[in-house]
Amino acid sequence: MSHPKKHFKTLSVVVLFISPLLVLADQDHAYQHLAEVMDKYHRTFDVYTDRDAGGNHYYPSHWYNGSDNMTLNTDWRENPHSGFSCVRVEWDGEPGDRWRWNGVMWREPEGFENEDEVPGYDLSGATRLTFRARTNEPGLRIIVIVGYPDDSCGEVRDTVELNDEWAEYEIDLRERNLGHIRGGFGVVFNDRLDPDPDGTTFYLDDIRYDLERPDSLRLLLSFESSNSPADKCCAVNQSYT
Repeated sequence: MSHPKKHFKTLSVVVLFISPLLVLADQDHAYQHLAEVMDKYHRTFDVYTDRDAGGNHYYPSHWYNGSDNMTLNTDWRENPHSGFSCVRVEWDGEPGDRWRWNGVMWREPEGFENEDEVPGYDLSGATRLTFRARTNEPGLRIIVIVGYPDDSCGEVRDTVELNDEWAEYEIDLRERNLGHIRGGFGVVFNDRLDPDPDGTTFYLDDIRYDLERPDSLRLLLSFESSNSPADKCCAVNQSYT
């Protein structure tokens, strides 16, 4: 009778000794998770990271040469660079409204008409815009644009050449006035930049400015979707109260 009693007392002491350590470990994990969630969308100023991601800014709503000869899919889930989706741009090589070219601009707000009444975003402090891209047609060149002609930085353009593997590209924005930016990110393509000018397809992902915002207000995510079949048929950027 005495042995079970001694064993019970010993077990009780061990449990009481380990429990505080487990609690401290759980607290450390909780603080670490909170820090990661709080700063998730404030280390950079994102244009696109995933479809409807909470940190996305601007919206692809300005078609340079009509929308009849190209399609834009912001929820392409085959081989994204990161996360569960990327942007797929497909051009059929046809002229569109005029000539054989087209492009799209991510702008703020979506579909604005009166330019004088739209302030745009203040991106002062950013020094570069980076993005990832790949294509099914290596050697394809695209024109990358930051800003509209009337934005504070003017229209910043650069031409980059894509390959069939994901690669990072950079637009240098040092010494640019970024206080009033309505055109956040644009791409333009045409038959002269296409090695086989019968149309092309390319992909974009992780479009962002290197602008930290540690003092901005946070609205923390309480729910994140995955790349599961169930999430594909649902809105991924939702709020729960």
